[in-house]
Parts: sequence; structure tokens; C-alpha cells
Amino acid sequence: MQSTDGSQPSTPVGRIRWPAYVKETVIQGDQVEVLPDENGARVIMCRGSFDLDTLAPFAAAAQAAAVDPSVRRIILDMSHVSFADSSLLNLLVVLHRTGRLILAGPLPDRVTQLLQLTGMDAVLTIAEGLPGARALP
Repeated sequence: MQSTDGSQPSTPVGRIRWPAYVKETVIQGDQVEVLPDENGARVIMCRGSFDLDTLAPFAAAAQAAAVDPSVRRIILDMSHVSFADSSLLNLLVVLHRTGRLILAGPLPDRVTQLLQLTGMDAVLTIAEGLPGARALP
């Protein structure tokens, strides 16, 4: 829907347009672990390979964090991710738009390469480890 001046309307603050593959999914399995919130930070631990077929549990955890008003920071521990494709990258972009995303590393080489190739390494907040990520404002 266009406004009267022909421009696209802005998305209301706090509203996120989630990719179509994000559905209400039970967070289970060994790929994703959500730690208890601490000082307004939600930590999502990610392990293994993430592509369109395996992203759903992570996407559900990320969406739950993004819509929870008590979560001021969303920390993704990416240190044990063995593979990530554009599906994960897209979700990182969506989460970045919340203004609350922090990646915790050290990031594996494949994830680092993906972020560097797309220029997202210069856009995202990346901490060297979970303690460093938790210490960020």
C-alpha cells in the first residue's frame, strides 16, 4: 500500500516482518538452546548446520525473543555453527532491525566468510565471546 505521496509506508516501531518459513515451532533438539533471561538479555545458543530445512527451531527462538518486550538484547552464540547459508543470514538481518542483536563468537570461519562476503560483518555487533556479549549495553 502506497501513501498519497507515492512512498511506501514505514513499518510501525516494534513490528517485524518475519520470513514466511518462520512458523510457531517448538524449540527442541540439539541445534538450539535458549538460556534463561538475565538482566534483559536472552541468549540463544546455536550448534550445527543452519539452512532453510533446519532453521525453524532457531527462527522460532529468535522470533520469541524479538517480540518479548522484556528482552533488551538478543545474544546469539554462534561459536558452534558449522554451516550457515542465506536463510540464516536473512534471519540475522531481520533480528538486526530490532536494534537488539549481538553475535557472540568466536565465529567459525564459514560464518565469518559469509558475513564478510555480504558486508554484514561491518553492520552487526560481534563480541568475542559470551561474557563479552553479556557485558555490552
